[in-house]
Amino acid sequence: MVNRATKKELPPKAGNPVFYQYIQRMALGPYPTPMNKIMYSLQFSVTEEEFALRSYRTIPEGQLLSAENQFDGSLSYRVRCCTARHDNKTMSESDWVTSNTQWPKNIFITVNDKPVFVRRQSHNGKDLPASVTELIQLGLNHVQVAIPEESHRSGPRPNFFFGVEIIETAHCNRTVDYIKRYGVEDASVTINKINSRLQSTYVEDDEFAVLQDSISVDLADPFSAKIFRIPVRGVQCQHIECFDLFNWLNTRPAGASATSNCQHQFTCKCPKAQEPTVPDKWRCPICSRDARPSSLRIDRFLVDVRAKLKEMGKLDKVKSILVGVNGSWDPVTVDDEGENDENEDAGDNSAKRKADNKSADQPTQKLARTDSDTSVSTSARRTASATQPARLIDIIEIDD
Repeated sequence: MVNRATKKELPPKAGNPVFYQYIQRMALGPYPTPMNKIMYSLQFSVTEEEFALRSYRTIPEGQLLSAENQFDGSLSYRVRCCTARHDNKTMSESDWVTSNTQWPKNIFITVNDKPVFVRRQSHNGKDLPASVTELIQLGLNHVQVAIPEESHRSGPRPNFFFGVEIIETAHCNRTVDYIKRYGVEDASVTINKINSRLQSTYVEDDEFAVLQDSISVDLADPFSAKIFRIPVRGVQCQHIECFDLFNWLNTRPAGASATSNCQHQFTCKCPKAQEPTVPDKWRCPICSRDARPSSLRIDRFLVDVRAKLKEMGKLDKVKSILVGVNGSWDPVTVDDEGENDENEDAGDNSAKRKADNKSADQPTQKLARTDSDTSVSTSARRTASATQPARLIDIIEIDD
C-alpha cells in the first residue's frame, strides 16, 4: 500500500489489515464464450476518472521484480474465465463473483492488441485471474478471445464465460461508512420474509393445513458464537440469520506482499508492507452467496432486536429468538435450552428407574424339591439332550 499523494509506501501497522479489495463491478461481461472456431471481439470503455485511479507498478528498493501499488480508491483490472451449467445462457454478476476461475485448456487473449498470459493451476496451485491493468487505455478498449474446440474431448463441453473485472481497494472506515449509508434494509423486508414462511401449506389429498406460528432465528455470529453487533447478510441471501459486520471484515485474509518475502528462515525484523485483503474471499459464511461490501445489507429488524435485548440485560443469555407473525418475537435464553435438555434427560432416567423398580418389586419364587423330583428332572434333561440337536455356538473374534 502506498500514499496516494506522496507515492511512498505506508509503514506497517499491527493488527488486522485495514484495506479491503473486492470486485467493484464488471467492466465487461460476464460474456458467454463457448469453445468454437471463432474469435470473440469485445470492447469496454474507461472514463478519465477511472483511468486516473489505476494502480501502478514500481520496483521496490532492493528488489528485482516490480510490485503493484494500491491506495485508497485505486482500481485494478483483471480478466478470467468461469464455468456455468450447460443450460445457462447468461451469468449474473453475483454468480460470477462467487465462482472459481477456470481457464480452458487452450485460450488466446489480447487486450488492445497485446497478449495476455493466463495463470494456470500447474504453476499456482489453482487457476488464477490475469492482471491487465497496465494494458488498459483511456477511452475504448478492445479485447479478443479465442477458445478452440477440443476434438479429442468426450462428454459435454464446459460452458465458459469471460469477463473483465474492476477491483477496488478501499479503506476500512470508508467501507463501513458506505455500508451504513447505503446498505440499511428496512425492518419490513425481514418481517415480510418471516410472514411468507409462516403461511399455511395445504395438502390437496387430505384437505388439511399445517400451521406454523413461529420460526427460530439464530442470533449467534458464526465467527465468534456471540450475538452480533451489526447484523448483516448479502442482498442475494435467502436466510434470516445474519453475521457480524466487523467480524466479517476483520476475518478477510490479506494478500501476500511482494516486498515482504525476505530470505530469512527465522522471525526477523524486516519491514512487512501493509497489504489489502484478497479480492475473492467474499462468500457468505452461511450460504456461500455474494457478500462483498457493496452487496451487504444491515438488517434493521435484528438491529432493533439487539437493542431491545440490551435494554432487557439479556445480551449474554439469548442466542436465538422465536419470531411470530408481523414481527412479534420472544427470546430463547440459554437457561431455557438447558432446562429442556435436563427435562429430557430426567425423563429418560425416570423411565429407567421405573423399569428397574418394577423388576426389583417382583419377589423371587422358591420351590421345595424332593429326591424324586431330582431324579425325574435329571432323567428328563438326559432325554431332552438326546432328542434335541446340538446347539450352534457363535464365536466372536476380537481384534487385539
